[in-house]
Amino acid sequence: MTRSKQPPLAIIGLDAADPDLLLSWARAGLLPTLASIIERGTVGRLAGPEMISVHGVWPSFFSGVSVHRHGFYLRRVLIPGTYRLQTLRPRDIEAESFWSRFQGRDIRVLTVDIPVTDPLPRLNGPQLVHWGDHPTSSPPAARPARLLEEVGRAVGKPIRTDERQIGRWMDRRILPRILRRVERKGALCRYLMSKEPVDLMVVVFGDAHAAGHRFRRYREGDLGQAVQRTYQAIDEEIRRLVAAFPRTANVFVVTDSGISDGYPVRDLMESFCRRLGYQTMREPSTPLGKALASVPAAVADRVGYVLERLNPDRRDRIGDWVDWSRTAAFAVPAHYTGYVRVNLAGREPMGVVRPGSEYETLLDRLEADFLQLKDPETGSPAIDHVTRTARVFDDGIPTRLPDLVVDWRSSSRMARRIVHPDAVLERKTVGNPRGNYHSATGLVAAAGPSIERRGYAGDFSPLDFAPLFLALMGEPTGPRAPAMSAFLRSQAD
Repeated sequence: MTRSKQPPLAIIGLDAADPDLLLSWARAGLLPTLASIIERGTVGRLAGPEMISVHGVWPSFFSGVSVHRHGFYLRRVLIPGTYRLQTLRPRDIEAESFWSRFQGRDIRVLTVDIPVTDPLPRLNGPQLVHWGDHPTSSPPAARPARLLEEVGRAVGKPIRTDERQIGRWMDRRILPRILRRVERKGALCRYLMSKEPVDLMVVVFGDAHAAGHRFRRYREGDLGQAVQRTYQAIDEEIRRLVAAFPRTANVFVVTDSGISDGYPVRDLMESFCRRLGYQTMREPSTPLGKALASVPAAVADRVGYVLERLNPDRRDRIGDWVDWSRTAAFAVPAHYTGYVRVNLAGREPMGVVRPGSEYETLLDRLEADFLQLKDPETGSPAIDHVTRTARVFDDGIPTRLPDLVVDWRSSSRMARRIVHPDAVLERKTVGNPRGNYHSATGLVAAAGPSIERRGYAGDFSPLDFAPLFLALMGEPTGPRAPAMSAFLRSQAD
């Protein structure tokens, strides 16, 4: 049995597809499906405080729960009340998707490869995760479990890819594989739709993410249009999916972020805290300890992930050689964005900074020091901006989030050294680090019988959309979110 009073709803995600490229290529006629949706409906950008971490956008978008509450700003986060790290799994994140409300009901739901989710036990409809998403080491999972074997017979096995930048010779081999993945994902969704009509479909194409990281650096030659070709392949599959839905369906296309130039900054963040006196280290007492203390961040991260996979109960410590009694602030390990946590009394186990004026004064000093960092070769500032989480979320001193989020300036070249008037920070790198990360804006476009034909409608928070989707499904919601007013067609129409 399916719902009869409300039009079907299709939400199609393009993981990390660049908003500017999407809009530019849609205007140029290269993405005709997206162009048609924009022309017939409403489009807006995802922006604001919720975009401080690309990791948390999808959970916030699909749940309406703020990142400062669910705390998924990194895959490996600081466990509150400790100096230890934990890799968060979907079940650890307190942000239920809006479709969880339909468990145990007759509403037919199809979900495929939605980031940071697990299949729900009582949802009516097929669910797949890690089948063809953004490259992950997690094995595919499904409900019902037999679904994996069934779709394998119907459309083929999942095609694995990754986002590593190895060389042009490898990227030439990977591009056809990515394009086949896109086509197979579309065939999978249409196959599942053909078995029984669905009321709600949520599917995310992870291939835009992998293609952006791998191919963005190519401006010309045989791979110069690799990103465009990937987006075009997804656009064609969106056309086929929309055609498989009734004409009365409401359709959303969304990307959580884009891709921008950038290089790993973990070593620079740790060097900043230590060289400027915010973090004090103890001298390791053994030769092994001294060797481990000098390991570059890239190696330390990889070792930590491997050890945690071998023993899921293992939790890494921020620093085995930190003198916490003389440490005012420290960096939470992260690759491309800087996260600073104050060693706050009453929040951290051995906190030394008192809440109130002492805390605020320390944040002022940290922010001022970051903004003095420069690239010595160009003389340009190294930092784009610093975000104080207590201020932007207006919810007091953060419990789960870091106190400062440091966005380093986008650059197409890797600076080995960064200078401060009182210190020199050095980057220790291993191998050839990836030269790009994510931008802090997303895009949402929608069209359908319930969607206003408004054109560009401005900026929206990711938190606006779960209430909108529930309203489109005929479900009661809380206060009217801005996206509901912008996207929903008025009753008079």
